[in-house]
Amino acid sequence: MANLKQMLIEQAMRAGQLSPESTRISQRLPTATTATEDPYLQNLLINQTVLDQSGTLGKNMEVFKGPDYNFRLGRGKKPETVAKNVKGQIVDNLLYLYDMTPDAMHGQAKLWYDGANKLSGQFSDAYGHSKDAVSGVMAALSPQMDWYKNVTLAERTLDAFARRHDGLPPEAKDWMQKYFFRQAKDEKDAAKIAKDLPDAEAVLNLPWEELSNKQKAIWIRAYDEGTNPRGYRIVTPDGQFGDHVLTKKGEEAKAGWGSFTDIGKAVSVLENPSIENISGQMGNAHKVRNFFNNIRNPNDPHGDVTIDTHAVAAGHMEPFSGASKPVMVNLGAGPSSSVTGAQGSYGLYADAYRDAAKQVGVLPREMQSISWEGVRGLYSPQFKSQKKNTDQIAKVMADYKAGKLSLEQAQKIATDIGGGIELPSWYKEGRDVRNVKSTATSSYKKGLAGILATATSGSALADDAQDAMSDTGLDQLREGQAKAGLKDYMQRPMSKMGDVNPTREHAAKGEIDRSSRMRQMYIDKLGPDRGSEAFNAVQQVIEQVKRDAYLELQQKLYDTGSHPNQLNSHRAPASETMVDLGEALQSKYGMGMLDITGKAIERIGQGEKLGPMELGLAGLESATLPFTAGSAGYLKNAAKVGGFAGTGAGVDVGLTTGLSANTLRSILKRMQEEEATRGR
Repeated sequence: MANLKQMLIEQAMRAGQLSPESTRISQRLPTATTATEDPYLQNLLINQTVLDQSGTLGKNMEVFKGPDYNFRLGRGKKPETVAKNVKGQIVDNLLYLYDMTPDAMHGQAKLWYDGANKLSGQFSDAYGHSKDAVSGVMAALSPQMDWYKNVTLAERTLDAFARRHDGLPPEAKDWMQKYFFRQAKDEKDAAKIAKDLPDAEAVLNLPWEELSNKQKAIWIRAYDEGTNPRGYRIVTPDGQFGDHVLTKKGEEAKAGWGSFTDIGKAVSVLENPSIENISGQMGNAHKVRNFFNNIRNPNDPHGDVTIDTHAVAAGHMEPFSGASKPVMVNLGAGPSSSVTGAQGSYGLYADAYRDAAKQVGVLPREMQSISWEGVRGLYSPQFKSQKKNTDQIAKVMADYKAGKLSLEQAQKIATDIGGGIELPSWYKEGRDVRNVKSTATSSYKKGLAGILATATSGSALADDAQDAMSDTGLDQLREGQAKAGLKDYMQRPMSKMGDVNPTREHAAKGEIDRSSRMRQMYIDKLGPDRGSEAFNAVQQVIEQVKRDAYLELQQKLYDTGSHPNQLNSHRAPASETMVDLGEALQSKYGMGMLDITGKAIERIGQGEKLGPMELGLAGLESATLPFTAGSAGYLKNAAKVGGFAGTGAGVDVGLTTGLSANTLRSILKRMQEEEATRGR
């Protein structure tokens, strides 16, 4: 025992001390009054040594003898010997998953926490909170959440928190009425309603400052549920937003919230972002504490590793859920110690990941990311939902435990039953996800592009996209497009992406005149400085919308290589972009949208066709195609797939991928004029 204590002391010395200026937290949180360690001043780690020192290693190994664990424990009776055998089998399973996935994928899959750190920085800049606080929000909301949902809930929390002093909008109150004042389904539901009702009434009647932490959590969720779309985006390993997550039926998946307790922890972190409060709000769960460190400091040398449901499943080569006993014991339901803060068997799995990582030369958190992809690819949610499948795998591993199979044989049979490892959707052979750029800047706010090809000419992906478009045989434009002057325009040299070509005869003069007039309107209303700032802000949004339209079109063609009629069913959900812009203008500059324009934009976002009078367009302004420099063939096909049907002095548009942004560009310019005129 004395030697173990000395080892802990030496370990703590190597790990270093913490301070209020630290950006990491201890991996464990002792809470007993008899605890001798200070988690706020000492960099406390979780490993097998701590389990031994806590007196919980032997107790956990007794749990491992049960029927839910398919490990060969060996003949040794000492807990350390049993643990060594178990850990060796976990390492072998992790290395098997590592070897069964391509090396090219490893280099990208290991980036998950680098990407998380990048996202925390983006959210920090966008909402004005420290990276410590944003990382704390992400970690606090992580229990029982997959990563894509975790990210969107964090962003939604930050966005709602920024609006906390504005009062709940009517839509949020409507959601509260349906949720908290609903008809009870049974006695259990009635008890829940009765318990939450006082808090709901407080949220509806009290200002933010007078709300309890739970009530603030209710406010945050109500705001999001009532005002925001429920869809959310895929996140790539390097921290970009991809396409929307879809259900098996091809519909957008919906982001559901966790507990009000978890939301309340996130709110507490935002209101008090000190590292001491963050540490306290992360609680005593090693998974959440390590997750915070992995997000905030992905390259720290202290072996932080997030052992979640998938991480335990990878160590067992079994399709576990959150309710599986090995998962629950790992997360703290097993023998624990409040004196040291050691929870369940977590320290054993953490050491196994550290050992496996060392063998292949990666960080523990990188090994967890790679094996996470492997086990998710082997056992899909659909596979795990069938009890016969999970029972089959359990029997294979039980046969291994009984000595009927070698571990190598069991791994191979389990892989065959699982149908092999399906590689993640973001991975494509010969392509590095870091070279694929996305213009989507939010996990849930409607934008025009998901994961996109790089727009630079000469990139492999752009070349493939060009080949795909050439294969469609779209060399000729519709008669209506030619009438609109598009053919002539598209064959002209393009300026850099997003810039309007001033040589286009049929629009150049009007473009310049309108731009000058609108700028002057803003200046007249707001003064030289703020007026120019407002005008420039709107122009940036316009240019981004234009970029998004072309890049999304390019990627759609690359992904499908199909006839454009199949693309015409796609509707770019651009309304949220415009509504967000209107809200920003109203908030910062006192300029709001006209109601009729807002309704028109809502209809556009739903994919409706609107005539020229409804859009408020003059002539063929929407025919502007300020796309990237490149071949005329790119632009011809873009226009064709875009669905132009322009004639005469007006335009009636099929608002598809290519054109919706250009239509919105015209609407927005009209809005600018009307808003500025109305405010004079």
